[in-house]
Amino acid sequence: MYKLLRNKRFGDAVTIVAALGFLAIAIERFDLLGVSVPRPEKVAAENITRLSESQGWPEGWKIGQSNWFRHASQGTRILPKAWFMSLRQPSISPFAGKLSDPEYLERFGFASGEKDANLNPDGLPVGFAIEPAFYAPYADPPSTGPVVGLTCAACHTGRLSYRKNAGDPLKEIRVEGGSAMINLSAFEKAVGLSIFWTLKLGTRFEEFARDVLVDNYPKEKEILRTQLQRFLDVGLSTETYIREHKLGGTPGGFARTDALDLIGNRVFQSLGDENLIVTDAPTNFPPLWDTSWFDWVQYNASIRMPMVRNIGEALGVGAPVNLDPRRGKLFDSTVNVENLHGIEDQLGGEEMFQGLQPPRWDDPKVQAVFER
Repeated sequence: MYKLLRNKRFGDAVTIVAALGFLAIAIERFDLLGVSVPRPEKVAAENITRLSESQGWPEGWKIGQSNWFRHASQGTRILPKAWFMSLRQPSISPFAGKLSDPEYLERFGFASGEKDANLNPDGLPVGFAIEPAFYAPYADPPSTGPVVGLTCAACHTGRLSYRKNAGDPLKEIRVEGGSAMINLSAFEKAVGLSIFWTLKLGTRFEEFARDVLVDNYPKEKEILRTQLQRFLDVGLSTETYIREHKLGGTPGGFARTDALDLIGNRVFQSLGDENLIVTDAPTNFPPLWDTSWFDWVQYNASIRMPMVRNIGEALGVGAPVNLDPRRGKLFDSTVNVENLHGIEDQLGGEEMFQGLQPPRWDDPKVQAVFER
């Protein structure tokens, strides 16, 4: 009788373990309690075609060359770099991978990047940049040291994926300066949920703290917890205010966002939540070619100076500016003006309409796609 009971208990235990295993796999596979985004087919690096020659740069882009444009820091911040590289994806699954895994980030529409010892040592997608000397004690929450941020290439790198015949490998044409397919709102939600589950799941926070603090673990563990909580609280407070005051408007999605209103919200919210406005105009990310030479350099004719537009864009994607003299020097900011100027010169070219150009239909690389 004892043997039967023991075997039954063993069987029950196996059943429970198996059920938990299947549950964990289902949570990860279907993004339960996380952010549901597509799982696109991977395009091998050798199957990516770039059109830089027909777009005006047959010998490279100068000003640091093409990869510099894709990863040059604008002084923006998503998170401190150590945090970004250590956080797990927004899931309670014990098998959740790293948030920074390039294949995971590509699920939000970001284009795959190339490893570069100086510009992109971690092989992050196009548009991610490292700012090594970020210093913003006036920001909420404050931050110093290396951070991961976004640059304009994230929103302005177009892609066209195709296969000629069933069974062929997927191929891709890259359009420099084209309209990106990214979903910024889903990506922001993923970052927030990654922080949330790290704080809620004890073992995950311990792992995170060890990775981030290294030799200072566990001495500074509680300080790190407080800092991480503050990042989350700031985001949740904004989300609550927007919901309560019905400012959500029309949600953005893949290939579209209300960039101008979101920029204004991010900049002026530091003076009070009452400065937040409805975000109800999610438009496609516009192409960059020729825009340096337009009379109006913003698509709604609100800005005439290219550098004003560029600085506004940097502020909108996470470069803090101090608008409160009680926090330090007024108008201090992390905006990397030198890099923004270099990017503008690179895109505009030396002569009118001689910089970045739209891809040509008669480009042999484009024509090759349609050959039978």
